[in-house]
Amino acid sequence: MSLSDYINEAESIYSRMEKRFPHIRWDPEIFFLDFIEEVGELSNAILCVRKHKFAHRQKSDLGDAFFDVLLDLFLLASRMNIDLDREWMKGVESFKRRLDSGQFDPR
Repeated sequence: MSLSDYINEAESIYSRMEKRFPHIRWDPEIFFLDFIEEVGELSNAILCVRKHKFAHRQKSDLGDAFFDVLLDLFLLASRMNIDLDREWMKGVESFKRRLDSGQFDPR
């Protein structure tokens, strides 16, 4: 699957939520704020799984936390009209050039 396929699937999930909860409409800013919240839950899950926090403090399963972050990220990209497939490839090529040029080498 391409990133666009995942975005379409995320949009399908969100569409179902809109039908079930018609009074709730999220704009890009709300998707971003929810994304930040989900990143915090991912952080919590990692800390608990890696035993830096007690397991009983874990708010969500690690896999679920990754899913929630990706779902919000895909929906945010969609709302911001970002072509993640294109941006991914541009980013990979840029990163490779920077790596090959020694940009990350210790000075």
